[in-house]
Amino acid sequence: MKISAGFWQTNTDYSVSCTVTHKVLPEIFTHSNSTSFNTSSPPYGGRVETTPEKAYPGESMTFNITGWQSPNPPLNYLLFNTKDIEGNGRGGIITEYTKESDTDFTFALPENPILVVIADSIGEVYTEVVKVAIIEVEEPAPEGDADGAPESPAEEAPEDGA
Repeated sequence: MKISAGFWQTNTDYSVSCTVTHKVLPEIFTHSNSTSFNTSSPPYGGRVETTPEKAYPGESMTFNITGWQSPNPPLNYLLFNTKDIEGNGRGGIITEYTKESDTDFTFALPENPILVVIADSIGEVYTEVVKVAIIEVEEPAPEGDADGAPESPAEEAPEDGA
């Protein structure tokens, strides 16, 4: 039997039994065992907001994390860098905070999206990738005419009026 991630439903009671019987000598070797457990649900009901909504890379950014609930407090808030511009993979940790109420995190905005992880005391987690709109820095045009091309000396009018 193989059980993959997502197999169990949240907030559900389960009872699992397994019986092993020897193929040739079932009367000599048969063993059974059972266990029961309950699956919990991850933290719920909250939101993650950023201020400002758009920022330059490296600019100070505040993540406001509010309204999260769990029957298993306290909640642990973790923010990670992601490994690419799409928000894939967990990079280095930015900050970690354990608190039973809402919290704000302020730090310099990295180039990649942020992975927000909210975990309760028994390890149930909610995750969200937050992609902050990054304001691109425009390079100034080189000195010259309106299209940015430098003026050529041949285009200059002669000084003697000829």
